[in-house]
Amino acid sequence: MLNCLSLGSSDRLSRQLRCCLHAALAGMLVLLPITAWSQMTTFTNLAFANTGERDLLLDLYLPDGVTQAPLIVWLHGGAWRAGSKENVEALGIVEQGFAFASIGFRNSDEATFPAQIHDIKAAIRFLRANAATWGYDASRIAVWGFSSGGHLAALTGVSNGSAVLEGTLGA
Repeated sequence: MLNCLSLGSSDRLSRQLRCCLHAALAGMLVLLPITAWSQMTTFTNLAFANTGERDLLLDLYLPDGVTQAPLIVWLHGGAWRAGSKENVEALGIVEQGFAFASIGFRNSDEATFPAQIHDIKAAIRFLRANAATWGYDASRIAVWGFSSGGHLAALTGVSNGSAVLEGTLGA
């Protein structure tokens, strides 16, 4: 059973979001085999969209010997104005049987909000469209991030269907 932290009533939505994230990750973890993997295949600098000014890139890490692995989309931190897809804080999870994509998105000094969400959603569209190529399960995707990347992950998760946040980049 999952337990959420006890928070004041003013943080009710925040608590609900954390519970949903915990439940989603717990559901994915239940599906993992017990054995850990120590090998992975890496694809770097995959172009998932073009902004008209530059290509947006991602790095993809796949656990060797695993088919239909759940996919974690990683969003780096950096106060919305710094950081890069190379700032991977959780790559060890690939050894547990997860596919892992670290997304390069435009920082706030390059493009104003909601460009970051547009970039992230474009990456997710690309990853869904290419799941058969790389062998992960497009029906089990979680978005996870650190610091400002965590904020963008939460916003990505609750923005489904909002036309202003979907954007038009990507597949």
